[in-house]
Amino acid sequence: MHFRRAWGLIMKSMKSFRRAAGATGAAIVGTGFFFTIIGVFGLGFAIAGLVVFVVIAAITYSAFTGDEVDL
Repeated sequence: MHFRRAWGLIMKSMKSFRRAAGATGAAIVGTGFFFTIIGVFGLGFAIAGLVVFVVIAAITYSAFTGDEVDL
């Protein structure tokens, strides 16, 4: 009985870890994308690219979780 409870807690924490790792990875990719666009095209395009990235991330998040995202 205790083993099942412990296993359930481990699996919940692994799911949380995967979500945190995914969010961290997305933040790193977004930061790299933003600074690359600044270097290549300038600040105006970088801000537009950042807005597009955030909107796509919100849409993707809502598609996979079923939650509505207010933009």
